[in-house]
Amino acid sequence: LRRPGVRASTRAWRADRKHRLPQQKPVSADRISRAARELLPAETPVRSGTTPSRYAVPMSITDAGVVSVSRALPAPPDAAFAGWIDSALAARWLFATPGGRIVRCEIDARPGGAFVITDRRDGEDVEHVGVYVEVDRPRRLLFRFKVPKYSSEESTVEVRVEAADSGALVTIETFDAPPEWREQTEQGWRELLERLEALLRQG
Repeated sequence: LRRPGVRASTRAWRADRKHRLPQQKPVSADRISRAARELLPAETPVRSGTTPSRYAVPMSITDAGVVSVSRALPAPPDAAFAGWIDSALAARWLFATPGGRIVRCEIDARPGGAFVITDRRDGEDVEHVGVYVEVDRPRRLLFRFKVPKYSSEESTVEVRVEAADSGALVTIETFDAPPEWREQTEQGWRELLERLEALLRQG
């Protein structure tokens, strides 16, 4: 069943010209760094005992280390989802820090595609590199990524977008987060979702 008000809020949002999104420019796979492409194995396995499907989560994921964050956003699901995969939009919030500046944002949003987002912090470039496992617009995004400057280990992140009275409800789950990084991971995603909300409000 559709939630009350969702259709009306979506129409109103789309009617507001200031919220129109720039069209995503395709990114050549050759432009994505090798570090990102090497994250994805030739075949991504799924949890034992599950039926392989396009909604399966890699078998390396366990429930013990899941960090979950949700936030209601003032935009339709498709617009909220676009913020993750449109390079022009992602460069304005994704992996950005208050004192930093995104100097590179390349996204090839398809299963097996990669992304590279570089935040310049205090004169140092911090690369976030990853690969997409699932891209189901505007409902679900699953990717694996790492920050080579700080760690060689990678994380698996699932983003789910649902229709809500406010526009969209975005839930981010990070799997197998090390215990010592869970609090920082949760706080980081909360701050980034605040930035995404601000971006959607600005249009």
